[in-house]
Amino acid sequence: MKNYFKHSLSLCVTLIFAAFALAQNKPSTTESANQTLRVPVNLVLLDVRVSDDSGRVVRGLEKNAFKIYEDKVEQPLSFFSSEEAPVTWGLVVDRSGSMEDMKTVYEAAAHMINEGTAEDEMFLMTFSRKIDTVSDLTLDRRIIQNSIFGLHAGGATALWDAVNYSIDYLKQGKHRKKALLVITDGLDNKSVLTFKRILERVGESDLVIYTVGISTPSGIFGKGSAARDQLTQLAEITGGYAHFPIDIEKCRETMAEISREVSEQYTIGYYPTNGNYDGKWRKIRVVATQPGSRGKYIVRARTGYSAMPSQE
Repeated sequence: MKNYFKHSLSLCVTLIFAAFALAQNKPSTTESANQTLRVPVNLVLLDVRVSDDSGRVVRGLEKNAFKIYEDKVEQPLSFFSSEEAPVTWGLVVDRSGSMEDMKTVYEAAAHMINEGTAEDEMFLMTFSRKIDTVSDLTLDRRIIQNSIFGLHAGGATALWDAVNYSIDYLKQGKHRKKALLVITDGLDNKSVLTFKRILERVGESDLVIYTVGISTPSGIFGKGSAARDQLTQLAEITGGYAHFPIDIEKCRETMAEISREVSEQYTIGYYPTNGNYDGKWRKIRVVATQPGSRGKYIVRARTGYSAMPSQE
């Protein structure tokens, strides 16, 4: 059974690399691809995914289909875009003791990341007891390939410390849109930082997180478990999603879903009517209405932000 889960997780990591390559192959508009979006510090920008009751992605919505509420107060919508934009990616992979068969997976993955647009950038970070930046932020897929070889697994799981470090590293990216993919097969047991502090840090950051936890329905990430709840909170506070595939086919579907998700988001923004930047948490709710009706779509976006004073 133990070897089965190692094999499942190994293939899932391979599929993550494949999904990243697929996402990078998607075309982007000339304006979005060649320019980095620069916005005033008090403009709150949200990457928003809209779906119908069946889970199908809703495309083609206009600006007037959206409403934003901050602490239950409607905000004037100041920015809207439905164009695809380049992304700064961070791939954060568990290589603790339970991942001891990962070397061959990384080698296989090296052959799956040759494709990609010239605009998207990526770094690869692994963690066990310590955190290692396996590949620095780069546009060159060959650098990532070369960095894969020679990796080995072992040690405890410092998951929260790895997420914390990757948040800081991601800030070096040149694109406004930033995403972390975090994959693990177990619960944190070595981090210095607490889960509460990580949630605070995520709330202070402008990024989206997708988490992938591998287990059986009754395992560590089973429904109702604390481990599952933590990965879910970590993703959903940013507008991302937590996935818990229990077999290889589900893992394949998960990677395809993450790939589609990144390219099918709207970007909307507003200047808060509350000008008191006191560092407190403000709740955000986004509503998308079906054209010509009162029906509402299902919207996923970050759930809030910390109103920090401008550092300009």
